Amino acid sequence: AEEEFITMEFHFAVGDGGLEAVFELLHLVLEKPCWEESSLERSKQLHLSNYRTMPKSLERATADKVYAAMFGDDRRFRDPNTEEIEAVSLEQARQLVMEQLKSGDLEVSVVGDFDEEELKDCALKYLGTLQTNNSNNGKSLLSEEKPVVFCNIPHADRHQRMHIKDSDERACAYIGGPSPNAWGLGGLDPQRASMGPANMALQVFSSTYPSSLHGTEQRRKHPLYYAVSLSLLAEIINSRLFTTVRDSLGLTYDVSLELSMMQRLSAGWYMVNVTSTPQKIDEALMASVRTMRGLTSRYVTERELDRARRTLLTRHESDMKDDTYCLGLLQHLQSASVPQKSLSCLRDLQTMYEAATVEDIYYVYRLLGIADDEIYTCVGTSGDEAIAAPPNALSYSSNNNGSANSRPDWMQGQSKESMAKAFAAVAQTNQFAELMKAAAAAAQQQGFNPRSSDGSDGK
Repeated sequence: AEEEFITMEFHFAVGDGGLEAVFELLHLVLEKPCWEESSLERSKQLHLSNYRTMPKSLERATADKVYAAMFGDDRRFRDPNTEEIEAVSLEQARQLVMEQLKSGDLEVSVVGDFDEEELKDCALKYLGTLQTNNSNNGKSLLSEEKPVVFCNIPHADRHQRMHIKDSDERACAYIGGPSPNAWGLGGLDPQRASMGPANMALQVFSSTYPSSLHGTEQRRKHPLYYAVSLSLLAEIINSRLFTTVRDSLGLTYDVSLELSMMQRLSAGWYMVNVTSTPQKIDEALMASVRTMRGLTSRYVTERELDRARRTLLTRHESDMKDDTYCLGLLQHLQSASVPQKSLSCLRDLQTMYEAATVEDIYYVYRLLGIADDEIYTCVGTSGDEAIAAPPNALSYSSNNNGSANSRPDWMQGQSKESMAKAFAAVAQTNQFAELMKAAAAAAQQQGFNPRSSDGSDGK
């Protein structure tokens, strides 16, 4: 079970009646499940043990504080606490679980080297004979589900610190904030997103770079548009975080950005994880925030986009050999709770990656909540003594004072017209560099070497 769905996975050999045995087991679980008080008690003890070990885990405890700040009293995305676990009864668990395992809401996906006729026979025999559950009179639990809401808390409360007394000195930090889900829902609202510098960058790229072969508006209507664009954006930001915060500044062992691109929930969020030493963790955290915001002052280039595209497509081609990955692609195709997903999400995946442009990156980048009044952070340290926070620990840019319109230093005091000219100049420079790269490639194909073997200038 996770935030959105209950999933049962079966891994089995298709020979010697393995396929029929799995369908028979699935039929028994759905039709005649066995609910035992002893099993519930063992499950409770497992979850209680997991919750009690959280304060001893630096990473888990630090991340939990960020989730607590982001979602407040909404505990759906956090580990259940002692009171919540002990309050669960066997009958309550049975009702809630079986309510979500109704035959009308089931989606079954099978991947492997199986016989199609045998699969059809098993599906008809063991799934087609399930009884219809109408105990809720057509009322779904989804109708009672709360939307995802990010807490609007004071600026100082968004940035927390914690310390675990331990013999090892370690440190980590988490940065979280709102982002769209896989279908573009959530994140910053359009009016707020249109106020930031990322939107001006988007306007410049829209007018400077030509639209792709498939047309910008047509691609934005495709259900894969946001998932593909967000994946490319995450890959580009991860590359910059690694090369800047780790390689150039030497502030971290590891740093990474993850996007929670929800399928059914109305919004998503991002989380940046930074690991370092207690002496460097605050500087590493601030450098990570500056790097994420730096896409408006140091533009994404075509080379960065191409590298991200190659990485994701190569990973996709490799993962296609794995049955579990293929199951993930098929998941939700038949689910009424995810109406956006269709066969085009499988058919056009590679095409959408190949057609993506820098403009698409900025179109989704402006929907990330990365201003001072949109991010949530927590620094966690372990060791004998806690290290005091530096004076500027709660302000990650010295000039925005929590404004939603956070601007880089070079944009301060500039008019909208002068900034537009500056953006256009940078965009044209990027475009000129790409043209020169293409010209050099064409020259090499024609056998022309711009520099002779002795290092002197060529023709």
